[in-house]
Amino acid sequence: MARSTDQQTAMALLQARHQSARVRRGATLLIAILATTFTTSCSGAEKSSESTCEAAERAAYVRLEKAATRALTDVEHTFRRYSGCEDKGAAAAAVIADINLWSERRQAGSHLASMAWTKVRGSMDFRSPDGTYLARPMIATEPSAEAHVAIYFTES
Repeated sequence: MARSTDQQTAMALLQARHQSARVRRGATLLIAILATTFTTSCSGAEKSSESTCEAAERAAYVRLEKAATRALTDVEHTFRRYSGCEDKGAAAAAVIADINLWSERRQAGSHLASMAWTKVRGSMDFRSPDGTYLARPMIATEPSAEAHVAIYFTES
């Protein structure tokens, strides 16, 4: 009889240990879930603001590239994109059209004027016929390339 009481006590202790281990595993799992949820929601908020900025710029790139393509009809060019999200923390998209055949800004100005873009008084900018976009011809002098004209297209 003493043995059965000892066995019962041992069984009760064993069950208590298993129960305690399950509770600890459950608590650890709950803490892990809460930590993951908190981390995800915090970084998710940061990502959503990044995504909003990047989404705004993605939409702007489409519009800017269409406007630049219309403005540069019959002119061989390539596009680069500028993003303000990282530098400025706000959407500030620009499309830069590189025209390697032109070496002077006035060539770009003459072409834009022929496409009904108007010079903005007191600046180097040209405004699109509908007033939605600005173009600023510049001389690009990257060390890896010969000097050429680059036109920065932005929304006004």
